[in-house]
Amino acid sequence: MKDLKSFAAIIGVSMVFVACEQAEVRRGTPEEGLSYIATEGSATAATRGDDQWLKVEQTLTNEAGEDIRSGLDLVNIGQLANAPSGAVTPYRMTPVSATWTWDIDKSYARMAEPEEGEMKQNLNLVLKVLEEVDQATPPTPYDSIPNDAKITENGVGIRMLKEGDGVTFPSLGQNIVVYYTLWTADGKMVGSPRMMDQENTFPLGLLIAGWQEGVPHMSKGSRAILWIPGELAYDLRLDRPNAPKGMLIFDIELLDIKGSAPTEE
Repeated sequence: MKDLKSFAAIIGVSMVFVACEQAEVRRGTPEEGLSYIATEGSATAATRGDDQWLKVEQTLTNEAGEDIRSGLDLVNIGQLANAPSGAVTPYRMTPVSATWTWDIDKSYARMAEPEEGEMKQNLNLVLKVLEEVDQATPPTPYDSIPNDAKITENGVGIRMLKEGDGVTFPSLGQNIVVYYTLWTADGKMVGSPRMMDQENTFPLGLLIAGWQEGVPHMSKGSRAILWIPGELAYDLRLDRPNAPKGMLIFDIELLDIKGSAPTEE
């Protein structure tokens, strides 16, 4: 289920819609491989461009009814449109405060070729668009490390926004609980769990080198901007071909540290 679970994609095509007998219910024509029912709220389709961010509530299941992805998400239309697989059309069209149920035929879901033993499947997406939002404002500057930033040995820039307890610092063997927002060096936001009030727990020792080098300078409760050179982010990661390249800028708040810290012998 590797491709299904990474549902950033099933590239959209143009669609011609016909009205059903009830005005509040509309469907796509079967041969398009993509159809929808307006199950709650407006049945008038939205029109969105690539720069739009959406707060959504969604449930994606396969034809066996297995949950592939569900919950609250922050979605960017342009990122879906540029992804190698994934249905962007539902996010362009579903109106704010409405729930539309989308049936996505496997012939339309042009995902990467399945691995041996896997099969492409029909998908069902229940999508509620909660809100259209603007991206978080990037720090200044966002295309270079500022002069007032502390620079680590390998070139990570750190600007402290809020001091922590000054005592509890994470080690690579611990888990960190964070809010964060990520931008690329052209000032475009890539993602922001902070905007969704979503805490993330990560094993620090398994994160990109820039986090492993920068976050240990932060104590519990602190918040900082990290400018991470591309070679310490994803530029050299052949296993992440679709990850953002070049310098990345993170706004990180270290909410908690979990697991035992190493003891001195």
